[in-house]
Amino acid sequence: MFDELKKLLKKNHIIFEINSSYKCFRLKNQYLKIVHYYSNKENKRSLESLLINKGFVKDWCLQFNHKKPHIFYLGTDEFQDKSGFLQALNKMADISIFYKEDGSYGQYSINQNPIESNKKRLFELFYELSKSSNLPDILLMQTWEWRIGVENLLELKKKYNKLKIINICMDDRHAFYHNGISKKGTFGLIPALDFVLNSTKEAVDWYMKEGVPALYFPEASSLDFYHPMNVKKKYDVGFVGAKYGIRAKIVRALIQDGVNVMAYGSGWDNGRLPIHETNRFFNECRIILGIGTIGHCEDFFALKLRDFDAPMSGSCYVTHNNSDLHELFDANKENVLCNNEKDFVRKIKYLLSHPKKLNSIAESGFNKASSVHTYEQRFVELYNVLHIPYENNNN
Repeated sequence: MFDELKKLLKKNHIIFEINSSYKCFRLKNQYLKIVHYYSNKENKRSLESLLINKGFVKDWCLQFNHKKPHIFYLGTDEFQDKSGFLQALNKMADISIFYKEDGSYGQYSINQNPIESNKKRLFELFYELSKSSNLPDILLMQTWEWRIGVENLLELKKKYNKLKIINICMDDRHAFYHNGISKKGTFGLIPALDFVLNSTKEAVDWYMKEGVPALYFPEASSLDFYHPMNVKKKYDVGFVGAKYGIRAKIVRALIQDGVNVMAYGSGWDNGRLPIHETNRFFNECRIILGIGTIGHCEDFFALKLRDFDAPMSGSCYVTHNNSDLHELFDANKENVLCNNEKDFVRKIKYLLSHPKKLNSIAESGFNKASSVHTYEQRFVELYNVLHIPYENNNN
C-alpha cells in the first residue's frame, strides 16, 4: 500500500519537486552541521602518531617483507567492485571476498536483517579461514553501521586480535550520518576502525579529529577493465546510472535538442548494462555523460566512479562542475564541466560539432586517467602510508 502511494506521488510533478527540494535541503543542512562541528574541534595528533596508536608499527609491517597482506574484502556493489577495483587489489594482496550463503555478491541489505545476517556470515567465513590457518591481516570494507553493527566488528577484533579494520568511505557528504542519525552512518563505525580511506577530502579531517587515521582516497579506474577500443561510434552521448531527478531532466533536454542519447540503468527502458559490456558501450559513444550530484540535489556534489572510468575508456567525458574534479583533472582539457542543464546541452552540442576538440579532450583525459588515476597507484599510496612493502606484491 505504502509503495503504491509513493509511486502515485512520484507521478505528480509538483509534489515530486517539493519532496525533492525538501530532501535536498535536509541533506545539505545535515552536512553543514557536521562541517561546523568539526571546524570547531581541535586535531591534536598527526597521522603518524594515530597510525602507531592503532598498531601500524614496525613489527606489524615487517611480516609483509616475505608475504603479501591477506585482505578480506567486504563489498557492497558487484558492478562497482568488479569493474577494476578487485582486479587491482588482487595484484597487491592475497584476497578473500565476502559472499552471501547463496553465493551472491555483497552484503545483506535493507530487507535482509542486515546487521545480524552480515555478522553471522562474516563470522562463518572468518572461522573457515582460521581452520586453514589463513586468517586475514586486514578486513577492508565499504559499509555503514546500519549494515554491519559496530559491536559486531569489535567482537570480531577481540576474537582475532591481530586484525586491522579499514573502511572505504565514498559518500560521507551524505552518509557520515544515516538519515540524520550519527550512530547509523559511517560515523557509527569509528570505535572499530583502524584506518579510513575517504573520497571526500574534508571528511579526512573529521576522522582524524575522532582519533582514526585517514587518507584522501579518490575513486580510480583500471586499464584491465576500461581502455580505448577500435569500434564504431554509434551514439552521440551515453549514460550509465539509475534514472531519477536531474539525471532524467538532462537526458530529456539533450534528446529534445536532437542529440542521440543512449542510457542504461534502473528506470531506463534498456535496464541495467552488464558489467562486461560497459567499456565497449563507452567506446561506442562520442561523449560519456556524468551526473555529479548527490541524491535529489542539483547543487551538491560528490566524486563518482564514472569520473575516472569514462576518461579511462578513451571517450570524451562531460559532467557537473564539481570542485573536487579541479584537483584531479585539468578542466576543459581533460574533461568538460557544466553548471546546469542548459550548460550541458550547449557544451555537448558544441563538442559534437567540433570533433577535433572532442577528440583532443578524450585523448588528454585518457592520458591523465591512465597515468595518475589507477587503482594500482591508489593501493601503492596506501601501502606507503602504512609502511607495507609492495615490491614483493608483483612477484
